[in-house]
Amino acid sequence: MKRRLMFLAVAAALIGCNCPNNKNCNQSCPVNTTTPTTEVASVKEPVVLIGKKALLTYPSLKAEVQYLSDNQLHWKTTDSQGQVAEQTNALTLKAINPTQYFLSWVENDGTTVSQVIDTEKGTVTTYLTYEDKGKRLSELLEGSFELLN
Repeated sequence: MKRRLMFLAVAAALIGCNCPNNKNCNQSCPVNTTTPTTEVASVKEPVVLIGKKALLTYPSLKAEVQYLSDNQLHWKTTDSQGQVAEQTNALTLKAINPTQYFLSWVENDGTTVSQVIDTEKGTVTTYLTYEDKGKRLSELLEGSFELLN
């Protein structure tokens, strides 16, 4: 009987002082009454570009772009002087995540175009390289992106 009482007393002392950082157990330990929560990350619906048309607006020009397939696009640009250019080019298209895309193509005159489109923020960043007077130049453009259909 004494053994049982002694066992219960020791067990009660250990249970009552279950503070992992306090080895002396001379103080009461706070009781955690909060329930852990899990945040649910919102999953973005993928934006499909293929078969769609978009308007890209930069400070010096506007571009209407049709994403014909995952490997071809058609674009038409109008600059600030009203000059129009258009082509259909082979396209490399890669989804970065459900709302961001990396696109790249080479135009008929050798201009290379690399873009990052953010459909959620409505932005486009474009990096161009082209030849001018025998030199290779580059240009970074930032603009807005809007799906038209």
